[in-house]
Parts: sequence; structure tokens; C-alpha cells
Amino acid sequence: GVECDIDNESHSISAPTIGSGVYEAHLLPRFNRLCLPGNTVLDIGANVGFHATLLAKRVGPEGHVYAFEPNSENCRLILLNAEKNRLTNLTLLPIALSE
Repeated sequence: GVECDIDNESHSISAPTIGSGVYEAHLLPRFNRLCLPGNTVLDIGANVGFHATLLAKRVGPEGHVYAFEPNSENCRLILLNAEKNRLTNLTLLPIALSE
């Protein structure tokens, strides 16, 4: 488990389901199968960092997660969530990616 702060006032930033514990639950078995301790993972369009936080815990201190997110409010929440979960293996890149 991880602790994840969200913005309950903004549905464009944080889906209400993130706080309910059912947010994209179908991805968790895939993360567990594909993201192994020591891996490097890219979270492109990291939103508030829910997946990035889970993945950083999953890959452990020998792995690393790079979270790409252009929205400044989301970036604030990613940094807050990384700090709250004491993650030193999560790097925020506050940019959008395209071609």
C-alpha cells in the first residue's frame, strides 16, 4: 500500500476513484508481473503520481521511476506523494512528451 494525496475539488486532476482504491485496479497485476525489483520504469502522463508511487515501491531502492507530468498542480502532488511515502527512487520530470 501507498499513501496518495489527491485534489478532491478538481475532477480534471484527480479522478474520484483514486481515493476509493479501485482506480485502474486491472493494471496492478500487470505492474506486479512486468515491473520487477531493480527495473527502471517510465510513467508518462503521471497525473498525481498514484501509479508512479506504486511502481517506485515495486522496483525498490535498486530501481527507479521517472514520472513525466506537465500539469503543475499534479507535479506538486507527485512530489508530496513521493515525500509522504519516503521514496528516493522517483524522479519527476515536469514536461509533456510527444513525438
